[in-house]
Amino acid sequence: MPIDFDCTQCGKPLYAQDRFAGRTIRCPGCGLAMVIPVPDGFAAANLAPIDASTAKAADHADTLGPGVSPGEIVQLAFEAFKRNWLLGAAMNFLYGSLLTALILALWLAVGWSALAPSHASSNPYGSGGFWVAQLFLWTAASLLTPGLYWAGVKMADQALGAPVRPSLGDFFAGFQRPLTMLGVWFPLFASTNLLYFLWFGSQARLPFLRSTLATAIFQGALLALYGVYFARLFWALPLALETRLGSLEALSQSWRMTAGRGALAFGVWMLALFLYVAGFCFCMLGICFTGVLAQCLIGALYWKFTSAQNQARR
Repeated sequence: MPIDFDCTQCGKPLYAQDRFAGRTIRCPGCGLAMVIPVPDGFAAANLAPIDASTAKAADHADTLGPGVSPGEIVQLAFEAFKRNWLLGAAMNFLYGSLLTALILALWLAVGWSALAPSHASSNPYGSGGFWVAQLFLWTAASLLTPGLYWAGVKMADQALGAPVRPSLGDFFAGFQRPLTMLGVWFPLFASTNLLYFLWFGSQARLPFLRSTLATAIFQGALLALYGVYFARLFWALPLALETRLGSLEALSQSWRMTAGRGALAFGVWMLALFLYVAGFCFCMLGICFTGVLAQCLIGALYWKFTSAQNQARR
């Protein structure tokens, strides 16, 4: 049950999930420290003791407690996976089916080079079909992907005893705040296409950039871009779903929340990527199961990032 309340000093409207009731937070408008009200019928001491930093009024600069370790994250992810592997597999199968159908439709409509710029023989950025394909894929990823990781967050919460229950409806969480989800993905979409645009434009003027070394440097820059986004900014997705943060606020909070912890986030994402690749290589359906574990890993890390009292919660 959501809790709506106002700052007692500046009157700024604030919002928090009921599991944060009784926690002290800081108003983002004036900085006043206050306690999230406890709803009638709830006892703050009996709620999951998560720091209120994931509420809209929270300050994420120092939310990660000192007891966090990769081992804890993996252990929590496995526990969440054991409880929800079938539900998660159904979500991943649905996601894969919808995305595959969209890609096939776009492939037939505009061609493969419009879907994958790196496979184009010439600059695709002057093609209207390319932009149609990119916008459709961006929109689909922005609305469908958040639900998978939001379910992973809830699975991790449930594994630690929080009063939450993941369901198939979580898959559609991104559709609840479509403009916010599009805004959170926009930096990755814009920067990726800017890199490709500059790359293709430079190749036309500077032929030596078509060399293997130049291509390797470009691919390295692209990987670095994705690494920074997923390690530092991706967490804006669950932040925006759990609170009423706008896309810019959520991105800002995500960047602050992961300050000094980017290496940990990147390492967990590499492990998640390995699980995705392993599942895909094993068989097409394998990713439906390894994907669940990957999403539980991300959910477990998000919980760690948003809980300064992770030991108390156990």
